[in-house]
Amino acid sequence: MIDVADKPSTVTPSTGTPVMSQEGTRADSPWLRLSPDPEVVRLARDHVLEVLAENDVEGIAEDIRLIVSELVTNAMRAAQRYASAGGTAWASYERPVSLRVICRPLWVHLIVTDPDPVTPASAPADLLDESGRGLSIVDSIAALQWWVKGDHGKACHVVVTHEQVTLKPEEAEMLRERVIL
Repeated sequence: MIDVADKPSTVTPSTGTPVMSQEGTRADSPWLRLSPDPEVVRLARDHVLEVLAENDVEGIAEDIRLIVSELVTNAMRAAQRYASAGGTAWASYERPVSLRVICRPLWVHLIVTDPDPVTPASAPADLLDESGRGLSIVDSIAALQWWVKGDHGKACHVVVTHEQVTLKPEEAEMLRERVIL
């Protein structure tokens, strides 16, 4: 149901000078691979809280836990929808959804992947709606959110800044371009 990849994938800045210092960079979590089972949403929330605690991230942990819950739930639904629509179907042991938590001194970067190449649209939801509010919630908390389509689905990137930190436009652009992680 859950699997932590042995080796975290690392991203080395390709060009440019980071606007924010890389000094004091904290450990990155390895990819957490998840099966399309609703029970793993709880495991993903527990995992992110553990990573945040290991990296002394305080003050924003509950917001990040909520975001992870929304993103992993959406990824699970997308994986199931994709399989039902004729995409790849998975055996019970396969894990088509992944989560990674990257902790930095000024922000936390979350990446959630799933096999469905269709990116969802964030639509305003009524406060009384029982579903459909997830991305609106993420938008209201995150400093930055973007989607990247790949050969095998998509990745949702969300950056949450620590309290009292605001991303400058050039920092946001560099994060989107993956120059600074």
